[in-house]
Amino acid sequence: MAVNMGELSKDGAAYLKECGINWAYHTLHLREGIDTPFRPEMRIATMKAIKEGGLRLTSGVDPIGIEHTDREIAENIDAIRMLELLTAFGILNGRSPTKEEIVNECIRAYFMEVFGRYREQAVPNDMMLRMMEEVIG
Repeated sequence: MAVNMGELSKDGAAYLKECGINWAYHTLHLREGIDTPFRPEMRIATMKAIKEGGLRLTSGVDPIGIEHTDREIAENIDAIRMLELLTAFGILNGRSPTKEEIVNECIRAYFMEVFGRYREQAVPNDMMLRMMEEVIG
């Protein structure tokens, strides 16, 4: 079962897990903090809390409207893909991995390669790089 939640704490996510919820949808919207009243950091914190509370995170690129350029949409699709890799990166924390976690470890290794290339090309104050570093750190 999945839920579409607003901002959520780690304890809130853990409670949902106890209630039988397995997945939570939360995303960083296009132009977050510009077209929305939410700071990107709040969204990222909720995404981390969802994972830390034991739920699986699903996200998307939305909302898409005529005001968004093709490039902006494509960049955000790439950002969501990278964020999904980042959430997989945080799974292995000192316990024996399951088969699924082994697959995720492979994703983590791939992410580190992608992250390294992205970091080399990022401009100062690049939002995506800051998001990636926040999730890693």
